[in-house]
Amino acid sequence: MIRIVKNSLGLLCIVAVCLIVACQPKVKYPDIQLISINDTLHIIQLKTDSTTNRWTLPYPVYQFQLGDIDQDGSTDILVGVVKRTHFDTLVRKRLFIFKNFEGYIRPLWMGSGLGQPISDFRFLQTSQGARIRSIERERNGKFLLAEYKWAQFGLDFTKYIVRNTDSIKALQIFMKE
Repeated sequence: MIRIVKNSLGLLCIVAVCLIVACQPKVKYPDIQLISINDTLHIIQLKTDSTTNRWTLPYPVYQFQLGDIDQDGSTDILVGVVKRTHFDTLVRKRLFIFKNFEGYIRPLWMGSGLGQPISDFRFLQTSQGARIRSIERERNGKFLLAEYKWAQFGLDFTKYIVRNTDSIKALQIFMKE
C-alpha cells in the first residue's frame, strides 16, 4: 500500500512538472553567433529552422551580447564596434543593436554613442526590465557607470550607478552587478 502511494505521488509530481513545462511560453532561441574573419571584419550569423542570414560588420568588434532589449520576446543582438560616424569623425567605440525579424538580421538601433564615449557595455535583465549598463569616460577623464533602457526608438538614460571614479573602481562595480 505504501509503495502504491509513493509511486502515485511520484507519478503525480511527474505529471505536475510536465504540465508546468508544457504551459511555459515557447521562446525560440535561434542560433546567433559572431564569426570573426580578421580584426576588422566580422559577420553576425542568424540560423533558424529554415534560414541562415548574415550581416557583415567591417569594423573591429569589442563586445557581443544577446538579450531582449526591447522586451518583445525575441532575442536582440548587441554589438560593440569601433568606428567613426557621420556626426562624430573620431574613431570610437559604438553600440549597434540588431533585431531578428522573421529570420533576418535587421538594424534596430545603430547609435553613434551614449551620453559619453563608451568604454564597455553589457545587457542586464533587472527587476525593472531589460537594461544596458555602460562604462563611459567623463569629460574630465574619469569614468561613470550608467544604465539605459529601450524607448520607442533608441536607448533612454535611466540612471547613473556611479560618476567621477577611476577605471578600476568602475570596472569592479561593472563586473559585480
